Amino acid sequence: MPKEEKTMNKPVILAFLILIIGSCSPFSRNDLTVLVVAGGHGLDTLSFYKVFEEMEGIVFETAMQPAANMIIASSDADRYDVIVFYDSWQQITKEEKQAYLGLTEKRKGLVFMHHALVSYQNWPEFTSIIGGKYQLPAPDIDSEKLSGYKHDIWMRVITNRNHPVTKRIDDFDIFDEGYTNLQVLPTVTTLLTTENEFCHPIIGWAHQVENSKVVYLLPGHAAPGLHSPAYKQIILNSIRWSAGL
Repeated sequence: MPKEEKTMNKPVILAFLILIIGSCSPFSRNDLTVLVVAGGHGLDTLSFYKVFEEMEGIVFETAMQPAANMIIASSDADRYDVIVFYDSWQQITKEEKQAYLGLTEKRKGLVFMHHALVSYQNWPEFTSIIGGKYQLPAPDIDSEKLSGYKHDIWMRVITNRNHPVTKRIDDFDIFDEGYTNLQVLPTVTTLLTTENEFCHPIIGWAHQVENSKVVYLLPGHAAPGLHSPAYKQIILNSIRWSAGL
């Protein structure tokens, strides 16, 4: 009889041990896996990645261009729930273009930040994915269509209270870089606006591309803007919303 009792208790003991081990794990099963892409622009590495280190509910890995595009064009991209782009990159192969379009078919969450809006000037489909464009000088572009920028300005950020990304966030002030004369697709949903004369009035938006939820956030040039508590919450909300949470 004692042997039978010991045998019967093994599954219970095993289940208990699994429960204990699971509770001690540093990451919950509900953590979102995020790939953070940078490259092609100056980067304060410690300050930038600290934004994601302080976020609860995500685990993240980093990749610099051009290696990041190689990951996106491979099956490795399937490991991530969301890809956050903080790069400013122009070189892209035909295969990588197809991979970007493939992300939207796979419901991959996509969050673009700040100078990512400058990427892939000669690829029109990228404008459709991100929802807008910062226009650099080009031989066939009229000067009045060119975008511009202004460093170190205070912006009053007005939030859209009717969208999950910004629903519970009050208007706030941020010290950052502004972009002017942007192209913003009329089909996007505006998340953030400002009335600063040195910045385009729309500074954040969301939309859906195929099966993917996409967010673009203009602020984030350097530490003061990136570490604004309200803005960090918006970044996290963008990641969660684009992942379908």
